Amino acid sequence: MKTVGKDRLVPGYSPSYSPALVVDQGETFVAQTHDRFGGHFPPDPVANNMITGPVFVRGAQPGQVLKVDILDIRLTTDHGFINIFPDRGGFQGRIPEARQRRVPIADNYCHFSDKIKVPLSLMVGRIGVAPKEGEIPSNTVGPHGGNMDNNMIIAGASVYLPLFVEGGLLSVGDIHAAMGDGESCISGVETAGDITMRCSVVTDLPITRPLVVSHGSVMTTAEGDTLDEAARIALFDMADLMVQRLGLDFTEAAMLISVAADLRVCEIVNPKKDVKVVVPSRILPI
Repeated sequence: MKTVGKDRLVPGYSPSYSPALVVDQGETFVAQTHDRFGGHFPPDPVANNMITGPVFVRGAQPGQVLKVDILDIRLTTDHGFINIFPDRGGFQGRIPEARQRRVPIADNYCHFSDKIKVPLSLMVGRIGVAPKEGEIPSNTVGPHGGNMDNNMIIAGASVYLPLFVEGGLLSVGDIHAAMGDGESCISGVETAGDITMRCSVVTDLPITRPLVVSHGSVMTTAEGDTLDEAARIALFDMADLMVQRLGLDFTEAAMLISVAADLRVCEIVNPKKDVKVVVPSRILPI
């Protein structure tokens, strides 16, 4: 099986990066990722934003959609780190100083303390493709994907990304051993691991932003300067998708979303706020 090593790192998404790996559609491959903090405190502002890639997918063309199947996520360490800072995240004004906590991982739990443990739930925080031009830092979310911090991107999920350049130039990283919706203190349990993936091109799904299908749920995702702005875009995208797939008019789609979908926060701590609109796959098959 082909592997792109965790030494093949880039700071963001750009068409100027040379491929670290070339794969065929349907070919299974592995991306090794590093622990975003690595125990460094304070974190290195460059190192903690590096991601693995990019991967060139043969036959993928601009205007198409890349389906990325997350087949498996495996830890390559027995611990993770949580960082918090006074001037970032949802607790600004109440955090007196920066702090880092090392969290042991064992027996399918993250051991926050001797008495408190959180179930292990491995997810991919950053997954995206290159934009048509320029460079987008890895800590930024957008139509290309990027720092989505969607805790439903787990093993068994599929991420659909609109393509802007030939080959897509897919890069990934930022594995969390556990993370709540919102990533409220700017950190999940940041850890290192291997992500096993498979890519294919989809031509019958006209999307302009990432779409995630995961364990019985379909979700549109969107970003904005505020949560209100992000929610409006994600809701509109879901309604448009329902119009396309279910034959509803926009008003009917809005009604269905209001009674059958959940509006959830992915993260509130990065340059753009990110939300997801989640609907059962039995209502909206993809």
